[in-house]
Amino acid sequence: MLKPRNSSTRVFLVQTWMFRLMTNRLLAGGLGVPPPILSRTYQVLSEGTAAAMQARKVSHVEFPFALRQLLAMLLTIFMVLAPICIGAFMDSIALVTIISFFTCMGYAGLNETARELEMPFGLDANDLNLVEYQAEFNDKLVVLLDQTIPELNYRSNATDTHDAKSSTHNPPNSNAATEAHEGLEEHPQVNSQPAATPKLTV
Repeated sequence: MLKPRNSSTRVFLVQTWMFRLMTNRLLAGGLGVPPPILSRTYQVLSEGTAAAMQARKVSHVEFPFALRQLLAMLLTIFMVLAPICIGAFMDSIALVTIISFFTCMGYAGLNETARELEMPFGLDANDLNLVEYQAEFNDKLVVLLDQTIPELNYRSNATDTHDAKSSTHNPPNSNAATEAHEGLEEHPQVNSQPAATPKLTV
């Protein structure tokens, strides 16, 4: 499905698939997550697409051709005139040769460094190792899809603690309370009010 698409369209196509799958699952009631977390997911996907577009811009947009030709011509003229100018101020041939060599090598190295920074992607020795970066990213995706969770016995410890707290707050009846209750059942309560005194009539 992705083969007929060019490299610039595949990123948008895969992102559109992910957005549609998430939206359809949300409408079906399958994503039981709070709305802020779900909106953050859409934002992360958009940031990834923006980063991919920045990398594509670096790899596709080159320096103007006229500017590159001008820099190459000026660098060639400098390498020809620099030893002549240095030799005009010094009499030692060895010293002129050493200074001219390192000066020209420095400017040529700066130009080559600029060329590598202009195009950091590829398979050269000084390019970014995109194959390794992609392999690491794929490994992270595989770990993300792994739903295994280690058992740390947190639930059993919490249950034991809860039982201990329940037994502390609700202690069993003591033997004294049981005996008192049985004594009350054997000896019914007597009316403590005094008997009424009979009245004498004369």
